[in-house]
Amino acid sequence: MRFIRFAWPIALASFSFLAEPHSAHAQVQMGRAPTGPPKQVATAAIADAGHPCSNVLDAIRLNDGTIRAVCSTGDAYRIFSFVNDGETTVMAMNCSAAAKLGISGC
Repeated sequence: MRFIRFAWPIALASFSFLAEPHSAHAQVQMGRAPTGPPKQVATAAIADAGHPCSNVLDAIRLNDGTIRAVCSTGDAYRIFSFVNDGETTVMAMNCSAAAKLGISGC
């Protein structure tokens, strides 16, 4: 399983890719965050993505299986996964970056 940083320029390209069908690529399915205690999963995903977060204060698993986490910096993140070409990737999306792109519900 790969963890990647979800910066806003990448987010725009990623969500554009997710929104449009591409015959040359397998369809990307957004999915649940990895199993385990939400705070531990969020801490690992945020750190592996290289986001600045010295301490995850709170993390909850939402009904869709994703995790919403808040760091001691005040930044909020949404942790989720997707499978592309058989490989699972975990993403830690910064909610303020998502809001700048017009993505709500983070």
